[in-house]
Amino acid sequence: MIMEIYWPSDLPQVPLLGNYKHATANNAISFKTEYGPPKVRRRTTANVSRRVWGFFLDRHAKNDAGMLVDQFQLFLNFMEAAEGMSFWFPDPTDPAHYIKVRFAAVSEETGQELVPATGDYWTATVNVEVWPHARRVRS
Repeated sequence: MIMEIYWPSDLPQVPLLGNYKHATANNAISFKTEYGPPKVRRRTTANVSRRVWGFFLDRHAKNDAGMLVDQFQLFLNFMEAAEGMSFWFPDPTDPAHYIKVRFAAVSEETGQELVPATGDYWTATVNVEVWPHARRVRS
């Protein structure tokens, strides 16, 4: 049986608009021909899209599982140990659905990070890949 992983419900469910970035993948392959212009074809009919999401976490916020900042770090560590396993995240554009995402394999400078912000807040930034056509109704 495959284990379904969900974004923890105690962590923020919607990313900050100021940090939100969305990039689509280049889905075309181009190759030279002996004569005439280069030919172009699609790689696939669907491709993952990359997104950058940011969250504010209150340093003193606490729930049954402990401090939110610690819970966020635990989830990042768990997903890193799962080596690219995907999880369900509440769709920021449609609160009635989940979308399937995984943390993107990115360079160390632009990876997942958790840094102190102003006052009692931390800023968490994650880079994710969203799977095409993978949606689930929230119950």
